[in-house]
Amino acid sequence: LRERTMSRKAAQILVGVLMLLGWGLWGAYGIPTARLESLVNYPNPFDSRQSETFISYVLDQDAPVTIRLFDVLGGHVRNWELPAGADGARGGLNRVPWDGTDEGGHKVPAGGYVCQVMVTEDDGLVQGIRKIGLIR
Repeated sequence: LRERTMSRKAAQILVGVLMLLGWGLWGAYGIPTARLESLVNYPNPFDSRQSETFISYVLDQDAPVTIRLFDVLGGHVRNWELPAGADGARGGLNRVPWDGTDEGGHKVPAGGYVCQVMVTEDDGLVQGIRKIGLIR
């Protein structure tokens, strides 16, 4: 029988898809971890004139968290750097509000945005991606 192996490109695509789903890779076996679970935002879409949206996720333990927001063209909108143990970086349910403003406090235009949540731990980085709609 001929042995079937995965090409390097196919493995890279698989890792990318798993990362988009919010799964990290652990060890050599590619076992999904539970370090970052249930990444959602609510409401979605949201109207920043009337409310804010909450970026919510569950961590299995206190860990440093970085949240980055981009517009659909990849332009930087806003960052949050949350040290382990701070609000948004504790084990359990975390909720980080976004009021539709950029780093300077200016309202951003209606449209689509991409939220990247990254959790740093001793043995690597786990990330999740979420699309956010902002309406007016």
